[in-house]
Amino acid sequence: HPELLSQIEQLDIEIAAQPGDAGLRVRRGELYRRDGDFTAAAKDFQTARELQPDFPDLDLYAGRLALETGDAAGAEQMLGAYLARQPGNASAWKLRGNAQLMLQQPLKAAQNYGQAIKYSNPPTPTLFMQQARALQAAGPEHANEALQVIDQGLARFPREISLLGLGMDVSLELGAFQEARAYFNVVPEPIRQLPQW
Repeated sequence: HPELLSQIEQLDIEIAAQPGDAGLRVRRGELYRRDGDFTAAAKDFQTARELQPDFPDLDLYAGRLALETGDAAGAEQMLGAYLARQPGNASAWKLRGNAQLMLQQPLKAAQNYGQAIKYSNPPTPTLFMQQARALQAAGPEHANEALQVIDQGLARFPREISLLGLGMDVSLELGAFQEARAYFNVVPEPIRQLPQW
């Protein structure tokens, strides 16, 4: 990623001139993360924390890095700390939901995806899918809740194929064949002819 490396090189110069600036370290750490150099990113975030422990967005950036490196528990903790201060950040709620899924906590994940939907402007179909799938993963007793989330998503995105397909799947799991047929009937005819449908 030449563009990212160019930005990193520029920050190298700025950090050499202002070694005590935590914000510069966070910016460079985030660029390292995006470039896939997770070790360098973690080092910059740690240095930033030592320079300024209360840096506003550090837990968000470090939490995202922890999630990408497989440290779901660390990510959940840092994102939780961030959200305690910044509860309106939809992206942080989504990331925390991802961490909780990795920790085998689907109900908590569903709640976090619900918060991501609440604070997104506008929410994406993917968020509704993630919340519904988390509820589905929580067990059959949460299938009706999953269908409610799917229907909320379809109210915004009436022909979203992924939501219609998931609605059919969850309905069939419940033995609700009429409801499954209702989702199927909304799918455009050309797509219905595909083998997977």
